[in-house]
Amino acid sequence: MRSRRGVALAVALSIATSLSVVGAQAEPAPCAVTIYEDGWALVSLNWSSAGFVSVIPLLPGAESLLVSDDSGTPLDYNVSEGVLLVWEASDSINVTYETQAITAKEGDVWTVNLSVDLGTCEIRLPRGSLLVGMSELPSAVTSVDNRTIVYMETPCWVSYVLLARSHGPQVGREMRYLWVGVAAAGVVVAAIVALLLRRRGRPAGERPPLSYDDIALLRKLEQMGGSAYLSELRAALEMPKTTIWRRARRLSEGGFIEMEKTPRGSILRITEDGRRVIS
Repeated sequence: MRSRRGVALAVALSIATSLSVVGAQAEPAPCAVTIYEDGWALVSLNWSSAGFVSVIPLLPGAESLLVSDDSGTPLDYNVSEGVLLVWEASDSINVTYETQAITAKEGDVWTVNLSVDLGTCEIRLPRGSLLVGMSELPSAVTSVDNRTIVYMETPCWVSYVLLARSHGPQVGREMRYLWVGVAAAGVVVAAIVALLLRRRGRPAGERPPLSYDDIALLRKLEQMGGSAYLSELRAALEMPKTTIWRRARRLSEGGFIEMEKTPRGSILRITEDGRRVIS
């Protein structure tokens, strides 16, 4: 099964690499994919506009497309050769759609395959499911409302099993699946723990060390009066859109800055913790 998945992923990557579209290539921002028990998925993207025409890759089988700007105003778009072409968008583009083509079931194991580059993606598995495999180590794994959430760079795949809820004659069979899933999940968890220990090398709860670029961003934000639009800060630091977005989100998660979405774009504000770092 692993070899077939590897071949499928290689083919998907080959197709994505060979795709040629006329127009400026937009840069990816946060992505979320919510998987439901029946295999359907809800995909939500927040994409940075590339100007006159933004080119956004779509996952296979996209249905019920909704495309709007940050204020909720619908945007003109076309779908061509597996990509979304959005015309004259503002700073950000919000895209939402449904698809059933990114999930497959083999035996009792479901696999969700994100075969195009959508940047860092938040993959929300069905409630009560058990993570049993993935294409690479994730950047983070958490759980909210009995739903496992995995953060991974795309393209990627994630496998899981649904823990049965029924009772009666099937209980013994379901318990066997549970123990198989637990054993597989143990391997996954051990790998994740090893990765986190290797990355952190510090007591739990301690904030990650800031890089030179993190400090530069905080200092520039303070020089600009303590707050600025993300686009203004990007121009001042001459950073790519995707790079500064991810760096800003990391600083926000660490409590060094606050981020607020407005119709004109995201505003960044330095916090007292951020000021202490650069003082």
